Amino acid sequence: MADLDGKDREQLHLLKAEGYEVYNKRWLMLGVFGTFAMSNYFLWAQYAAISDSVAEYYDVSLNTVDWLSIVNLITYVAAILPVMWLTERCNLKFVLVLGAFLQCVGAWIRYAGTVKYSIAVNFIGQILCALGQPCCFGMSSQMAGTWFGISEVSLANGIGFAAVEIGVGLSIVISPLVVQNGPELDSQMKSLFLYTAIGITLILPLTILVFEASPPLPPSRPKMNVAAAGKQVQYYLSLKVLFQNRNFLVILAANSFNLGFLSLIAFKLNETVLLAFSEDESSTEIVQYVGMVKIISCIFGPITVGIWLDKYRSFRGTTIVTAIMATIAIACFTLSLYFTEGVIVILSMALYWFFAACMIIVVFEYAVELTYPEPEIMSSGILNATGYTVACFMMLLYDVFLESTNVYITIAIFCCTLFIAFILTLFIDPTYRRQDADIDNFDDAIVSESDTEITNKQCGQGLPIVK
Repeated sequence: MADLDGKDREQLHLLKAEGYEVYNKRWLMLGVFGTFAMSNYFLWAQYAAISDSVAEYYDVSLNTVDWLSIVNLITYVAAILPVMWLTERCNLKFVLVLGAFLQCVGAWIRYAGTVKYSIAVNFIGQILCALGQPCCFGMSSQMAGTWFGISEVSLANGIGFAAVEIGVGLSIVISPLVVQNGPELDSQMKSLFLYTAIGITLILPLTILVFEASPPLPPSRPKMNVAAAGKQVQYYLSLKVLFQNRNFLVILAANSFNLGFLSLIAFKLNETVLLAFSEDESSTEIVQYVGMVKIISCIFGPITVGIWLDKYRSFRGTTIVTAIMATIAIACFTLSLYFTEGVIVILSMALYWFFAACMIIVVFEYAVELTYPEPEIMSSGILNATGYTVACFMMLLYDVFLESTNVYITIAIFCCTLFIAFILTLFIDPTYRRQDADIDNFDDAIVSESDTEITNKQCGQGLPIVK
């Protein structure tokens, strides 16, 4: 269709219909966004990657060092609503530049804390870095919907999530190579945080000079219809629409258990394996292998499921399959801990991370389908905030259960939460509103009312919310 007029269109890769286009520069925008997301999660994982060295350097407990990572979860929950509001009131570029600026300042404050041997200053810097996290995690849905067509949006979302795991992986690999306990610990810590701050600083001009808020024309018919309708004027009404959508509430509950357990096992995996293999000299090696397969699985899982969703668009079936497979994998992991089978531990965790990461992307995309035409950041932001809230409670309960029982029963109890998530997915209806907006005969259905008028009708006049 791009050659219908006989003219070459600059930067145009695919022209589907008059009024919306997909531009080649979308991959550059995704690359900039992925770089920002990767850098933010590099900062998040850095303290955990060298926790023993950090504890020795600042003369604090490992529990204090853990809070340098946990503070990110708390900050995300507190900051996500303002970020959602800014995304709607301003634009995607403003939010990314703001996030890059905050993490840049935070990175230099962390370095200052390292020079001054102050763990308190490091907390201040880490909180500033954490404020940038809502600008990337969950924002991949918004980024994908803004720049990518309907046949690529899930893949773009998956690549954005994979960038997060690449950042975590780089931090886990690089930080221990630079910092090692010994007489050079002082200079190594200062060097690591100095060069980290320099690298993070380079991200800021990248987002300012290269990234663009949106393409000249929307990338798909659904986005074109939303653009024609206009933005929601009253922000809280969009939230009300989401919380009156039964399907969204069900998928919200399912994702909360999945993301909560995923965050729990990410924080407590080393402790869990070391407790189960306390009498096995290979326990440390097992932990290293599990960490390696986690990175690989969380990179390839989202990309794989993104390709699958773009091709087959089977959101409900894929959600159910990923949920049950993640549950089965954790059940195998629990049994392998009990029987101290190191190889099975590694393989079961590889499967779990693969399907758990897949489920996050599927749920993000499914939620967008269920809540269209509400902005992607609305659904993904709420999904992440509730998941992180559940994760905080799970971490507290983990220690309680571990003290009163043992590591096997503790993991088995939390494994039940994944089974609950699977059961919940069975009650989500296959309602694909965004896909319906992309059908060929939808041209006559372009809304003539503004988004505000539609939402007011749904919320204020007693009309049923489309489920």
